[in-house]
Amino acid sequence: MKKLICIFSILLITACTTTSSLMEHDSSKFFRHPPSIIKNNNSYFIKWKYADPQIGLFFMTPSFKEENNKLLVYISTTSSSGYLNNQYAYFEIARKFHNHIKQDSAFWINPDKSLFKLKITDANKEDLKRIKK
Repeated sequence: MKKLICIFSILLITACTTTSSLMEHDSSKFFRHPPSIIKNNNSYFIKWKYADPQIGLFFMTPSFKEENNKLLVYISTTSSSGYLNNQYAYFEIARKFHNHIKQDSAFWINPDKSLFKLKITDANKEDLKRIKK
């Protein structure tokens, strides 16, 4: 019985894991400003602004992976808490991925597995204020 429960648990975890995003990079339902990458000194962040829909949006966490000399970014899960409409999100990108960004090789994976090249810019004053909070 324990083996059966263990096997079922592994299958369930595998079935709930995705390596593409749950949403399109340009979905106005989720993003008021689509995901992009900003640079501050030697740090990089993925940034977006949540949409302002009639329904509340939940916290979204990006995932990162390397594949074919590219950094691939996607949102594979969301949480069921928070009300983040019209707010900015910033997530620091691990140093192990920085070479891909420096080579302008960072992409968003859409649900259909198509890739969208992420724009890379310097952080502005407002970004710096939000990052330091």
